[in-house]
Amino acid sequence: RRVNMASLRQRTGGATQHTQERAAAEEVAEGASAALSTANGATFPGLDVSGSAQDFSQMVERAEHVEAEEWDEGRIPPGEELSRILIYSHSLPPWVDGVSTRFTAHLKLLKQYGHRAHVCTIEEELDADVRRSVDAVDHLTSTCFFWYPAKRFPHMSLANLTKIWNACRTLKPEVMHVTLCPSVPMFFICACLLNIPMIMSIHTDSVTLLNKCKQPWWVVLLCRFLEPLGSYLVDATYTVSRSYGSILKQRGLRCIDIAWGGTINRKIFNPKRAEEGNWREVLTFGHPDQFIMAFAGRISPEKDITFLVELHKLFRERGVWLALVGDGPQAEELSKLHGEENKFYFKPGFLNHDDLAQLYASVDCCVSASTFETFGYTAIEAMACGTPFLGPRAQGYRDTVQHNKGGYLFDAKDITSAAHYLELIIEEKAELFPIERVLSNTDEFTAEACVKRTLAAYEVAKESRHTNSLILSYVKAVVLFIPRVFMALCCLPIMFCFMLLMEVPALRPA
Repeated sequence: RRVNMASLRQRTGGATQHTQERAAAEEVAEGASAALSTANGATFPGLDVSGSAQDFSQMVERAEHVEAEEWDEGRIPPGEELSRILIYSHSLPPWVDGVSTRFTAHLKLLKQYGHRAHVCTIEEELDADVRRSVDAVDHLTSTCFFWYPAKRFPHMSLANLTKIWNACRTLKPEVMHVTLCPSVPMFFICACLLNIPMIMSIHTDSVTLLNKCKQPWWVVLLCRFLEPLGSYLVDATYTVSRSYGSILKQRGLRCIDIAWGGTINRKIFNPKRAEEGNWREVLTFGHPDQFIMAFAGRISPEKDITFLVELHKLFRERGVWLALVGDGPQAEELSKLHGEENKFYFKPGFLNHDDLAQLYASVDCCVSASTFETFGYTAIEAMACGTPFLGPRAQGYRDTVQHNKGGYLFDAKDITSAAHYLELIIEEKAELFPIERVLSNTDEFTAEACVKRTLAAYEVAKESRHTNSLILSYVKAVVLFIPRVFMALCCLPIMFCFMLLMEVPALRPA
């Protein structure tokens, strides 16, 4: 399904001084045409769409280089008409991960654009900054998967379905945005019955994750079946990186050619954070002059941390330290290596963003061996602190790390390749990766570029649900209503059973 939309107009105002970045924005806007009308005549403020899909991609890429500083609060015009958006994310602060970071920045900029956002969340103590960015919040009861107790998803319950239904009736959203998880059918039923355009974003490689967690083959097969089915139920599906989007298409998912990307809070993640704290002393038990490589994230099988441990053994006698930051199923096992004699630092527990930024800026190199990252937030946050990144040439890292610029990408699961590039960083880091060079790898990761792409994805979903003709739009809604409801009702018990089965301890492999 092709949608005729392209070209991005960056509308700025209220400022008398134009910097070079503002001039770049004006250049992007030059030549753009009037905004494309949807069935109800509403488009998203700050977004102009027309022309070809190829032009749209080119315009987005050019707009990504506009600095975030040009989009401070009050500098983005609210637009002529407010848009209403219902958003569900399985991760929001205080939960800390890439999904949470991405949605926090997204909600803040949506408010600055003038949109009204209503959030459905499982977080009972939602972060105050997120609350200030939205009009209303509905809390959904939740449960966890047995294989990863820390991660929770909404109950497939009538109570939660009712909350979602009431939120839709109250807000009357122009688009519904949900993250992929077992609760998608509840949102789909509401979107179908109320004729709301629905877009689904995919942030986790669930198939690879289940395989690495050694789940039964039928569980993986069920996931492989349900993901493509979900992509055909909703009006549009998109993900966070072009590389993972290609993988999803190979698996049979219907994905649009827009990738959300990622953003960095440069007030937190920057090289100056190295001046704070005494992380080098702490991580090396009082040997701050020695080389430190650090990993931050979940301490779990899918992250392939044992690969990093083996890599570290090759360099340990040369005074190279490995520091792990995080928690998870493998934490107890790996914490046994903690100690000066092993040149290994690991005390289970996650750090807040301020401490994490200080650590990134203090170490010599950030590392990862994970081959299932859909984007790779740890990489861009480390590089934003001026620290080179060493990781596998796989999935999201291919989109975030420029080889020889922000760090090195080694051949996945090849310890010889990883050792070769680590050796180069140890011996010639100052020459190969000066701070300015590493920082330049992160120029495109701005919040406004991400929200622009998502606004474009919203337009795709609206265009898919509606048409330019009001009459045809109603005809389309009536014709597709019964098939959509039927598919949702068929999908709901399957995914409900899937969620129950994942929680039964007896079915978990030894």
